[in-house]
Amino acid sequence: MINQSLITTLVVDGGNEAIDFYERAFGAQVEGRLTAGDKVLFAALRIGDLLVSLCDELPGLAAPPGGDASAFVTIYCDDADALHARAVEAGATALSPVSDQLHGDRAGSMRDPFGHRWAVATRVETLSVEEMQGRLDRMG
Repeated sequence: MINQSLITTLVVDGGNEAIDFYERAFGAQVEGRLTAGDKVLFAALRIGDLLVSLCDELPGLAAPPGGDASAFVTIYCDDADALHARAVEAGATALSPVSDQLHGDRAGSMRDPFGHRWAVATRVETLSVEEMQGRLDRMG
């Protein structure tokens, strides 16, 4: 059995405004945020004991609300390559291959036969939000 945990990502149109709303409405605490211009690529929000991530619509990964998906699920596990292969073998459609990401994870994504988007990830490098943002900024 693969050791794993589950994180839900909310996909929104207007990530910064959504974060402001969740802070006001639910007392959300922002634990980290990565941006590109005015787009939120990733934000970790703690609402009570719950950790939720949030991002703006991202072509090819996160569709707008009302589109083909307004959330996706990330499974953190010991071996993202093996879990990605297992899901594809079971009938998922690979959307992105597992590869090393700028945020320190080895991750890939797929769509299940029911239309839901999933990402699998293994933490390979622990980085601060500032280190991740620096890498993102250097990418241009």
